[in-house]
Amino acid sequence: MKNFLDCFEYIKRYQVDIIESLYILLECCILKKHNKIKILLLKASKRKKIYDDFCYLAQESLPDFIPPNPKLNLSKILKMIDETPLQELATFFDCITQKKTNHQLYFYATPFEISSLLISLLDLQKDESLYNPCFGLGSLFLQVRNDIFLFGEELDDRFIKIARLLCLLREFHSFDLVSNDILKAPSFKDSQGFYTFDKIICNPPLHTHLGTHYIKKDERFSGIVSKHYPELVFLFHSLVHLKTKGVFILRSQIFKNSSLEQKLKKTLHNRIECIIDLPKNIFPYQNYDFCIVVVGESHKEILHIDATSDYFFTKEGRYHRLNHLDEIIHLYRTKSPSAYSKILSHIDELCTETSLPNHSHTLKDIAQILRGQRVYGSSKDKEFQYYEVGINDFEPLGFSHTFENLRSYGVIEKIKKHTLKPYDILISLRGTNPKFTILSENIPPYCIANTGIAIIRTKNKEDALGLYGYLFSSLGEQSLKQCCEDNLDILKLQELPIPKNYQTYGTNIQHINELAQKLKTIQTQIQTFKDHLCKS
Repeated sequence: MKNFLDCFEYIKRYQVDIIESLYILLECCILKKHNKIKILLLKASKRKKIYDDFCYLAQESLPDFIPPNPKLNLSKILKMIDETPLQELATFFDCITQKKTNHQLYFYATPFEISSLLISLLDLQKDESLYNPCFGLGSLFLQVRNDIFLFGEELDDRFIKIARLLCLLREFHSFDLVSNDILKAPSFKDSQGFYTFDKIICNPPLHTHLGTHYIKKDERFSGIVSKHYPELVFLFHSLVHLKTKGVFILRSQIFKNSSLEQKLKKTLHNRIECIIDLPKNIFPYQNYDFCIVVVGESHKEILHIDATSDYFFTKEGRYHRLNHLDEIIHLYRTKSPSAYSKILSHIDELCTETSLPNHSHTLKDIAQILRGQRVYGSSKDKEFQYYEVGINDFEPLGFSHTFENLRSYGVIEKIKKHTLKPYDILISLRGTNPKFTILSENIPPYCIANTGIAIIRTKNKEDALGLYGYLFSSLGEQSLKQCCEDNLDILKLQELPIPKNYQTYGTNIQHINELAQKLKTIQTQIQTFKDHLCKS
């Protein structure tokens, strides 16, 4: 694999586009597959130029051809590729997409171990058809057996070219990869209806916005469309193509969404065979909880496998890597209860089981969620003193009670209506890691949260302290992050799962305030030391 990495990094220095660089590397692999590299290396050993010969041979072997930069040392690249087994491409792709995240390719590939698990769950057989509605770079095809018929759709033409090269390298029975927007017009459909495929595999993209307004009456979706859950679009699109079995990576949150729950129960009734909860932090830059859902026909019982424990992952750098795949596959095939698995009788239990342990509330059940207001800047402004509260006023720990931005004019009625109350919890609306604070009982009489802040207002002090303590915990912090992509989503915040014993977290508020005082002391000492350095 090191040779592939070195070649890729070298090519990148001469090519403008990273996908183009990857394509040129694979062109060289195609020449190796066709035993044409040694001819070029022999000519290069005689100090003859090989650029034109390379281009001719590559064009002869490829449906599309991207000429490499003439300044590239082709003989150097070809020599390294000639010495490297093509089987190492799978781990090479995993490295450049999942480990070297600076390439920003992690949205277009699935981690190696997850791909292996998905493929094992499918149990593909010779001459079966496999469909993938969003194959990205196609790196998953490097692990699939090649004596099948492969079908797929993808939006980006550049990715399709990469995936086709991988299919050529694998020598699939047959493959049909098309450039298409599945929402507007599915490719695999004729006057008789949708084509069906033996098996379907899908890891839906979550990073792009799907315009769902024009597909609400589409027969594939039965009204189950949500811009907040793009994976549902891919799931229900796939179901119309499914013949025997499909495996899907979904966010666990969809089974906890009360507005979707009944629709999901109706559509997936007797279709879910297994759900596997995955460890946290296995997908780069994804803070959600994920699961694998295995879907088929006529499954009256659901196998639920909990693979979230330390036993099923190892920490590798910033992220976790799934392990003990054999154990998961064994549990799936035997369908027997164990320390990590249980049998559920129907989807109602599934929606309960996949909720976080001991969670029986959503945030909207126990609190009001309000937004900060602009209360000045109109013809109705009158002289009136109040504080405008912003993120800079949030204490890093514990209570906030002193604010800097004192205003003298505003709409008095609005100020009195929207003034903050003691024990309100404030959360920033901007950023992927939301900041939050709780207001003390000693705040000034009139304080207004600015428009970049959400306000959580509970019925009483005990609820507020318990809720703040839970959000401060690692579990609460992780759950809160799931409401954020670029900014905090108020609708997701309303559905935030809250443990039924959340009030017990309030007992930690004294310790949190003690830590806040220690932090202030340390910050003061640091500033004093900085000032001392300026004088010395």
